[in-house]
Amino acid sequence: MDLTLIHNPDAGDAHPTRDELIALAREAGYRVRYQDSDAKDYTRTLDDPGDLVLVAGGDGTVAKVAKALVGHDVPLAIIPLGTANNIAFTLGVRGSPREIIHGLRDSSVKTLDIGRASAPWGPAFFVESAGTGFFGSLLRRVSGQAANVEEQGTSPVARAARNFLRALDAYRPTRHHVLADGEDISHTYLLVEAMNIRSIGPRMVLAPDADPGDGRLDLILLRDAHRRLFAEYLAELAAGAAAAPPFERRCVRHVSMVWDPADGHLDDAPWPEGGSTALGPDSRSAPTVHIEIVESPVRVLVPGTATGSQ
Repeated sequence: MDLTLIHNPDAGDAHPTRDELIALAREAGYRVRYQDSDAKDYTRTLDDPGDLVLVAGGDGTVAKVAKALVGHDVPLAIIPLGTANNIAFTLGVRGSPREIIHGLRDSSVKTLDIGRASAPWGPAFFVESAGTGFFGSLLRRVSGQAANVEEQGTSPVARAARNFLRALDAYRPTRHHVLADGEDISHTYLLVEAMNIRSIGPRMVLAPDADPGDGRLDLILLRDAHRRLFAEYLAELAAGAAAAPPFERRCVRHVSMVWDPADGHLDDAPWPEGGSTALGPDSRSAPTVHIEIVESPVRVLVPGTATGSQ
């Protein structure tokens, strides 16, 4: 079988290396074509990807490849090498790179929906979530900043959870105009998240029952009355163990919301990238963004023989 390996060599601790991954795939009987995920023309390899695309990297790399596969009739497999690995976590992908690669021929197939957000500045795909409020505001504020050097001894997930907890204390909720399947549920919220998977950010499980292949979104609505509950959850997450609290949740097919470019995001990046400047000088009001699942999901191979935990 022909396998296209798309790899982020900087993910995690930079192991396994390019050569190690190629050797593992060849050992399992695959003919391998390698592509660095940071190459500008990496999507050209998907014009003729062979029988399988294997992506090795964190959530950003996995999401980038999954979005590029929309409309391609080729399955995707994942070797999670990132910090949170939210997508692999939701899909149940576990095990070492060797276990995953050798287990690909004995895999179940799961469906991974791809979301689409349509805005005046153009449409964009997402895999994890789309939303506005606290999470998006924090993403924009910390984008490009260095890690907190005072907490280098802690795990990246715990460190991120502590940063979220500190930021939550200062964040003030705003009124969000939201339509969920046509129903007006506008209110003052800390965050509004249209979730396609179970968790976002530092493995924050906001939608524990999310099914990434059901053609729907889990709309999470966090009111200021739940701030204390959210803070307790983040503290437990920073300590290494947390049970997802019962946030307000709706299973929906379509969400429309007035989008503040200062705190909107798709997956783990602010959206639009330029913030308010993306609206142009003639814009006088906040835009409305429409969010839904696209009609072409991605098939993901989940090895049933992989063991271990993430």
